[in-house]
Amino acid sequence: MKFHQIKYVAEIARCGSINKAAAKLFVSQSSISSALKELEAEIKIPIFKRSNQGVELTAEGRQFLSYANSLLERKEYIESLYASTHVEPEAQFSISTQRYPFAVDAFVNLSTGHGIRDSTLRSGRRVWTRLSMMSIPQYLTLALFSPPI
Repeated sequence: MKFHQIKYVAEIARCGSINKAAAKLFVSQSSISSALKELEAEIKIPIFKRSNQGVELTAEGRQFLSYANSLLERKEYIESLYASTHVEPEAQFSISTQRYPFAVDAFVNLSTGHGIRDSTLRSGRRVWTRLSMMSIPQYLTLALFSPPI
């Protein structure tokens, strides 16, 4: 059972016709018909009674549709939760250089200019962690910590 099949069943029930549902979903009538037949074979119940005037839900189909509508609503709810708060994946950037102070300065300038909030600099056994905090949007506080060796 796939979500598109459930969506097709719900739309067919709303429209009362496979052709109208196909037009509304911008899918071919044959695609919807075959998806419906596959679903009915999988769950082993007839969902619709077909006639020349359209389709009508069977008793089992009404029960299936009540569960299907609940499923579709939950799916839409979950999608809405995460679609509005898109989070970019965290990126890592590494530089290897000789032990020169200007290289550290260049790294700090580069990261500050590109909005990198936290970074770590390593030199031999020493590790410097740069933590930046924005208390007021125009100002950047930069702290370099060197733990004892």
